[in-house]
Amino acid sequence: MVPGGFPTGCSAAYLTLFQTVAEKDQDPLTGCYPLLNEFGEHHNEQLKTELKRLQKFYPHVNIIYADYHNSLYRFYQEPAKYGP
Repeated sequence: MVPGGFPTGCSAAYLTLFQTVAEKDQDPLTGCYPLLNEFGEHHNEQLKTELKRLQKFYPHVNIIYADYHNSLYRFYQEPAKYGP
């Protein structure tokens, strides 16, 4: 299993580091930084491409991609849905 990256633009560390970024550059729904999330999505797409390439070289091996980015982003989009 190969984990993809997290939604970096929603991470508390990056939200703190870039707290001086203009509010217009934040997602109004989540408060996350779309630019960082887009970079993470690009990284994950590149990772999936390489995993497919590796799968061709090793057809007897099961390579599984774990999509952490989209799984976790749901929590940022609708936090009330998942708990107090």
